[in-house]
Amino acid sequence: MSFSYGAIGITKDGICPRGYGKDRVRGILGSGANTFKTAVTAFEKWEQFNVNWVEIYPQNSLIIPDAVVAVLAWHSCFWSLNACRIVYVINEQGPITRFGFGYGTLPDHAETGEERFLLEWDKSTDTVFYDILAFSNPNTLLGWLAYPLVRLIQNRFRRDSERLMKRKIKVSN
Repeated sequence: MSFSYGAIGITKDGICPRGYGKDRVRGILGSGANTFKTAVTAFEKWEQFNVNWVEIYPQNSLIIPDAVVAVLAWHSCFWSLNACRIVYVINEQGPITRFGFGYGTLPDHAETGEERFLLEWDKSTDTVFYDILAFSNPNTLLGWLAYPLVRLIQNRFRRDSERLMKRKIKVSN
């Protein structure tokens, strides 16, 4: 299936197109090479999705371009299953070392848009950041009608994911 939106890959450079809802969460996970390595290992296992109400399928999917995953989410009284395809992978070494990926929505997803999950280690300050950037709009009439609730759910996931990654780093250090 093709992507359900245009501007494919635009989040790689931190850009979101006009006309979409934009969300960004950026937090400090800690410092140093061990923190960055632990976070990358967690990403490679999709652990940033292991909040108590979201799961990723298949759980052992490789983070490679064109891999398809489905996000299963519990919404208090029903489940939703939303398919995405990885658009790009970031694996850069340098003064700011980066690891992450962006995935885009497929036609049967409740939303239309793209989301980037990124780890950055700024070696000049030795700080490791976790950054989620997304742009989206509802993909169905029900989604438009429930848009304020959808935005709350999206923001809840980003906050829960950031907290989970911080706990993961704290436990391993």
